[in-house]
Amino acid sequence: MQKLRVILAFLFANFLVYTFGSEVYSGYFSSSWPTVEAVIIDSQSKPAAHGYESLRISFRYKVDQIEYTSNRFRFDYNENIAPREIGEILHEYPVGKSVLAHYSPRNPRLAVLLPGVNRGSVAMFLMGLCISTLSLSGFLKANDLEIASKIGESFRLLLVRRPPEVSKLLLI
Repeated sequence: MQKLRVILAFLFANFLVYTFGSEVYSGYFSSSWPTVEAVIIDSQSKPAAHGYESLRISFRYKVDQIEYTSNRFRFDYNENIAPREIGEILHEYPVGKSVLAHYSPRNPRLAVLLPGVNRGSVAMFLMGLCISTLSLSGFLKANDLEIASKIGESFRLLLVRRPPEVSKLLLI
């Protein structure tokens, strides 16, 4: 049962590392991506949990004569924003406005309006790393205890029924 909990914690932690790691990675490199002119085609918010609002800003842009659409405002796994910030953001990005979008040169479908790393994603990534490390050490400890108990049992049996060559070794 102990091992199962440790394995589940390890899997959950690695999910966090993968999910938020990709946000941190993309956010980090997005500041150096090329830019292209984009047009806002949708700009709205919807109520979300705990008094926050969910932001949705979509924009259209062209790279090498191919048109793309993206709704990535920033690299943040959770797009829920405090209501006081929503008004400012929606005012700055109204429908029809021309803006600069940063796009990935490897994958032009991936574009963002506000490049950079979000602190919340970094915090979740680091938390995932910590949980992963702790669960891995817990798994190793659980295995060490199991191995130690097997070694201890073998040693106890060895002392009870030791062959003559072991008796000579123990006396030396």
